[in-house]
Amino acid sequence: MVLDRKKMFFLKLGLGIAAFAAVINLLDWNAIGDAAQQLTISSVLLVLVCILSEFPFLAWRWHLIVREESSRPARRHFETYFIAAYLGAFTPGHLGTDVYRLASMRTHGVRTSPILAMLLHERLLGLLGYLLFLAIAASIAVQIDERIPAEGRSFLLLCAVLSSLGVAAIIGARYIVCSLRGITVRRTKRDVSKIFELSDRAFRFRELPETAKLLGLTIIGDVSVWVLAFYIAALAIGVDISYFLIGAIVIIVELMRLIPLTVQGIGVREAAFSALFGLVGQDPATGFVISTLCFVLLNVATLMIGLVGYALTFSNRRIA
Repeated sequence: MVLDRKKMFFLKLGLGIAAFAAVINLLDWNAIGDAAQQLTISSVLLVLVCILSEFPFLAWRWHLIVREESSRPARRHFETYFIAAYLGAFTPGHLGTDVYRLASMRTHGVRTSPILAMLLHERLLGLLGYLLFLAIAASIAVQIDERIPAEGRSFLLLCAVLSSLGVAAIIGARYIVCSLRGITVRRTKRDVSKIFELSDRAFRFRELPETAKLLGLTIIGDVSVWVLAFYIAALAIGVDISYFLIGAIVIIVELMRLIPLTVQGIGVREAAFSALFGLVGQDPATGFVISTLCFVLLNVATLMIGLVGYALTFSNRRIA
């Protein structure tokens, strides 16, 4: 089993590298070089700082989610989240992030079922934030940017409709879970009832203002800031594109990365970003440079925030 997983990992890694190389080979090398030369140290550092600023928002969101089950101070939850984010960078689908937080909370006496529900709830919040932002950004981009080709406009409108349906499905999923639970609870075994309980808690999006606060942290502190990093990179290269249009492209690529075709989406994300850039009337080579820069800096930022997490752990132990 372990050998099969290693084979699959290296297969996906090889596929990602091959896809990355294929994209470079298909694009105009001179255009890639010209776009990359527009970048300056200050613009790269600004993008890095922007990406780094995401993590405190995400850590605070995690603290708000878990505080009803864990009495640990926010500082400890930040420490756990930062280390988990670092470990997640080396695992498929960032599963290391969830595994580390599960193990950390279990050591502090929190039961497994609530932890799983909170982890799923956080994942659904992220997906909900992505879909909601995409629906808004794609709709606005089509209205304000008349230079988008007809096929690009049609694609963006389709994405806006599908993402709106996705938002409705996630919000309405709890009603379905509650209905199924009410119908089958007396006929199901204990394990099945626990699954219904976990799902009910994970899809709990009706409680305001708590849901509004968590969703606000997701859209403003995570999605919008991540899009801003790409927008800053585009401006640094000299691309004339709106925040909403590049935002729609970024979120579409992020949703595509959920399909585990390669390790962390290497190759797929660059290819998709380049293709979408071309679809909306921009230079695909420029899109390739922007996406490569931001995803490389994301890895750098994740490494840096992991070091911060370990530093917090060390300082907490010294204080103890």
